[in-house]
Amino acid sequence: MRTDSIRLSDVAIKASREYISSNFSSEHLPSEPNFYGDSKNAQAAHEAIRPTDINRAPDTLKKYLSSDQQKRYNLIWSRALSSQMETAQFDRNT
Repeated sequence: MRTDSIRLSDVAIKASREYISSNFSSEHLPSEPNFYGDSKNAQAAHEAIRPTDINRAPDTLKKYLSSDQQKRYNLIWSRALSSQMETAQFDRNT
């Protein structure tokens, strides 16, 4: 896995979408998977940093990780999962 890649494997995308479908409302799951283009410098054969299993939520691993490891894992897990969720919608008043 590489830090300069933003590509997730089909297996990771499928697992993320299944997790979203069973743990969030249907409005959080887009009708099609989200795909992001890799940067020009990234090697397309490599996958982005992500959890090995999206079902291992950060709170289930808390007792096994140090505080810093917990924070890092939470960030990785959250970003990987949110990459397959519907984009945020905001109400703006002007």
